[in-house]
Amino acid sequence: MNPFILWVAGVGGLASVFLLKLFSMVFSTLVAIHCHHRRHRWEIAFTLVVAGVYFLLSFHYLVSNLQG
Repeated sequence: MNPFILWVAGVGGLASVFLLKLFSMVFSTLVAIHCHHRRHRWEIAFTLVVAGVYFLLSFHYLVSNLQG
């Protein structure tokens, strides 16, 4: 598992992990909306990078969970 998330969970509990995840997803969404409204040339690239990182982390957590 992610050591930073384990530390956050140890300090603030599981609710703090969910809040951190919520804030990071909201921030990512706002960056994508901002790029879209300004017709920024990096709109697609930013969106793909954020989605790719989120998918890779989810896959990593799934594999770690299945391994025990």
